[in-house]
Amino acid sequence: MAMSYVSNSDALNFLNAIGADLDLLFQVLWKHVLCIEFIRMRWDVENEEKSHSLFSRLFDRFIQEGRKKRALEYLRAWEGKLWITTDQNIKEITEKVDSQLKAELGAEIEKYKAGGQYEKRLSTEKKSELVERSRKIINAEQLAELSGVIDMLANPEAGDAMKHFYILIDNLDERWADTTVRFRLIRALIESLKAFRRISNLKILVALRSDILERVVQETRDLTFQREKFEQYFVHLRWSKPQLKELVSKRISFLMKRQYTGKEVSFDDIFTSNVGQQPPFDYIVERTLMRPRDVIAFVNECINLSDGSHQIPAQAIRRAELEFSRIRKDAMIQEWQSAFPSLDKILNFVASKKVSSLSFLELCNK
Repeated sequence: MAMSYVSNSDALNFLNAIGADLDLLFQVLWKHVLCIEFIRMRWDVENEEKSHSLFSRLFDRFIQEGRKKRALEYLRAWEGKLWITTDQNIKEITEKVDSQLKAELGAEIEKYKAGGQYEKRLSTEKKSELVERSRKIINAEQLAELSGVIDMLANPEAGDAMKHFYILIDNLDERWADTTVRFRLIRALIESLKAFRRISNLKILVALRSDILERVVQETRDLTFQREKFEQYFVHLRWSKPQLKELVSKRISFLMKRQYTGKEVSFDDIFTSNVGQQPPFDYIVERTLMRPRDVIAFVNECINLSDGSHQIPAQAIRRAELEFSRIRKDAMIQEWQSAFPSLDKILNFVASKKVSSLSFLELCNK
C-alpha cells in the first residue's frame, strides 16, 4: 500500500509538527480504503461502467432511508471510482485533503517547506490558531459518513451468507512511511477495524510484529488509547514443538528432493546424532525460543556447515550455534531497537558478567 504518499505530504507533516491531532484523518483514510476495497471484491467492480452501475443500485435501494443519505452523498463523490486500485485510492483522498489544507494554510505550509525549523519558531497561540483552522477540514463528519457507508455494506443481499471476503494487511514492519506518522497510522488502523465487525462476511486480518505493536503503544500513548480494550482483537500466534519439527522436515524434504533424491527426507533422517545427552531437535528448539524463523535459520546453518554430508554430526550443530547466535543477536538488536534503544549495551553487559543471574539493580546501575 502506498502509505508513504501520506508521509510525504507537506501539509500533513506541517500539522503533525505543530501538534495537530491527525488521528481522525488517518481513521478516515483507512476506513475509506477498506470500504472501497470491500466494494470492489463484493460486487466484482472492475471498471468505471460497473462502478456507476453499482452506485445506482445502492442509491435506488437506500434513498428512502434518511439516515443513509449522508453515506450516499459520500459515495457519490466516488461514483465512478469504486474500481480504482488501493494506491490510487490513497493518493486521491490524500490529495483532496492536501489541496484543502493548502487553500486554508498555504502561506504557513510554504514557510515550513522552506526549512529552518519554522514550526519551532511559532508561538503556542499561533499553533493553536492553525490547528483550529485545520479542523474545518479534518473533522469527525467524514467518520460519521463512513460509518453510514459501513452500515450499508453490512446490509446483506441474497446469497451473501455463502460468500466470505478477506483483506490481509501485511508488511507494516517495513519502512513504508516516516516514523513520525507511521505509528499513528498503525494505531488508526487498529481503531478502525472495530467498525468493520458489523459486516458479517468480511474479515480484515492485520499481521503485526509484537515489537511494532509495543512501539505503537509507546509512541501514541494518551488517555483515549487503552491497550486492554483491544486485546480481544489480537490473536497471538504460537507454535508447538511438533509443528516446528513438521515445518523443518518439509523444508528439508523439499531441499533434498530438488538436489539429491526423489524420496521423502525428514529432520530425523539427517540429524542423527545427539548433542551431548540431548536430541538434536530439542537442542535447536531450546536455543530458538520456539520461533519458526529462528529454527529454520539454525537448521540452515547446520546444513551449510555439514560439508555436503548426508548426515549432520553434533560438532556441526555446535559450530552452527556460534554463527547462528551472532547473526541472531545482530538481528534482534535491529528488530527491537525501536522499542529498546539500549538493547545492544544491555546484552553486551550481561554477556560480560558470565554469571547465571543478575539483579535488577545491577542492570539499572549499568
